[in-house]
Amino acid sequence: MLEVKKLNVSFHGITALTGVDIKIEGRKVVALLGVNGAGKSALCSAISGIIFKEMRGQILYEGQVIYNGEEISSLPAHSRVRLGISHCLEG
Repeated sequence: MLEVKKLNVSFHGITALTGVDIKIEGRKVVALLGVNGAGKSALCSAISGIIFKEMRGQILYEGQVIYNGEEISSLPAHSRVRLGISHCLEG
């Protein structure tokens, strides 16, 4: 199970997401839809670890990313890949 709790994401002082809560049960297919700028990439980047909680003294996201009951918010992307979480960017 993947769970996101109270996720806030910002880049250079601009808020991309505020207070996002998601719970995805195992073995489910999920689609994330929205217009440009809705925060789809910000959400996926926070879940996969492509963006860090803190970088160069700036908080990029707050909240929790929980996978199979384990808090993974502080894990780097390469550690999340070992858990089966990845993010393939377009382009």
